[in-house]
Amino acid sequence: MNPMEIISLIIAIIVLLKLILFLVKPKMFSKMASVVSKKSKMLVWVILSMMIIVSYFVFTSFTVVQVLPMILLGYLILTLLMVQYPKVYKVFVKEIFKDTKKTWLVWLIWTILAVCTLYVSFV
Repeated sequence: MNPMEIISLIIAIIVLLKLILFLVKPKMFSKMASVVSKKSKMLVWVILSMMIIVSYFVFTSFTVVQVLPMILLGYLILTLLMVQYPKVYKVFVKEIFKDTKKTWLVWLIWTILAVCTLYVSFV
């Protein structure tokens, strides 16, 4: 199995386990949310580390022009969930615009991806 297949296998198992836990013990997720909210600064570093590792394997297998639509698909799946909860989405957006300093890293990542895509597409 190559690294991409291993990553996909891990994701598939996690998704299915999460679905089973959601169906069997839904309150566990609210408890987990409390823990996550208390450790958000540490989680940023964990997530960034995971992003770097996964990005390495993704970008050694695919071009940025192929990866960007994959990321869009992920965002569309997340958006599909968010539009089901308009009040939560409204609060989420309000919080983002209240403190835009926290969004610089995400905007930097999107900017790098966009510039790389334009470069590869037109140069």
